[in-house]
Amino acid sequence: MTNVSITIRLSPGDIDLIDDVVKKGQFTNRSDAIRDSIRTHLRRMGDDRGEDRGDRSKKGESPRGEKAEKKLELHERVLRDAFGSD
Repeated sequence: MTNVSITIRLSPGDIDLIDDVVKKGQFTNRSDAIRDSIRTHLRRMGDDRGEDRGDRSKKGESPRGEKAEKKLELHERVLRDAFGSD
């Protein structure tokens, strides 16, 4: 299966947040950070196709640690800017 490319517009502030986590080594590049953000957000919304996998957080669980909280905040901001607050 090949990946599909999409284009999104992000605010300069969100790009700065993404660049910061890339510089800290949490992600290899911007695309990696955005992909992980989208996956995390969808899993938190209860993506039924993968809830049985042990490495995925369950609906309603909060991530552990300050680092995870900052990562989640970034994910939510990226998705809010990309898709609105529906």
